[in-house]
Amino acid sequence: MYKFLCGRAHSDYLSVIQFRDTTSLEMQRDLGGVYLQFGVVLMSYFVRTYAALAPKGKELLKQFPEAAQTAKMWYEIAQRIATARREGASSKDGE
Repeated sequence: MYKFLCGRAHSDYLSVIQFRDTTSLEMQRDLGGVYLQFGVVLMSYFVRTYAALAPKGKELLKQFPEAAQTAKMWYEIAQRIATARREGASSKDGE
C-alpha cells in the first residue's frame, strides 16, 4: 500500500512518466483524483470508528449532521466496493 500511495512522492520511473505525460492541469487533477477518493474513503472509516469508540466523537457527529451524512455516504460506498471486490475474487476462484 505504501508504494501505491507514495508513487508520486518518490521519483521512480512510473512517477516520472506520469508527470511527464501530463500536459494540462485537468490531466493532473484526473490522475490525483484516485488518491483523493481513496483518502476520503479511508477517512470515512476513521470517522465511523472514532464515533463508535469515543462518546465525544459521536456527539460531534450529532452536532454536524451534514458531515455525519457525508461520512456515512463514503463509508457505504467503500462497503459496496469491498463487497464487489470480494464477489469478483470469489467468482475468479470458481472459474
